[in-house]
Amino acid sequence: MQVVRLHGADVAFVDLPGAAEGPASPIVALHGLGANSSHWLPAAELLAGRGHRVIVPDLPGHGRSGNGPGDYSLGTLASSVRDLLDHLGLATCTLVGHSMGGGIALQFAYQFSERVDAVALLEGGGLGT
Repeated sequence: MQVVRLHGADVAFVDLPGAAEGPASPIVALHGLGANSSHWLPAAELLAGRGHRVIVPDLPGHGRSGNGPGDYSLGTLASSVRDLLDHLGLATCTLVGHSMGGGIALQFAYQFSERVDAVALLEGGGLGT
């Protein structure tokens, strides 16, 4: 687990490198409300074993991450994912979101469409259902 300070708050994340010549688009896996990065680790390790780089953050206010600046709206959380990508030097990614993480993934795709290669939702939250 790594921790970086972004906008005055600690952001914890796991970065599994995969193969040096793996697929071009790193996968960012977003957990649901009340969960943390450990939710994704078994799947992330399998994907990394197949050559994918996988980044799994503890979203603000979850796991080992501190409380983020401002509110916990989907827009604010999507911006925190963007800030982590900027810190890691990643221009684009594939987003995978579970529950609230799915809502964040969709919001990210709406706000930062040029940075998204693909989106996968698992029981996506924030869809008005």
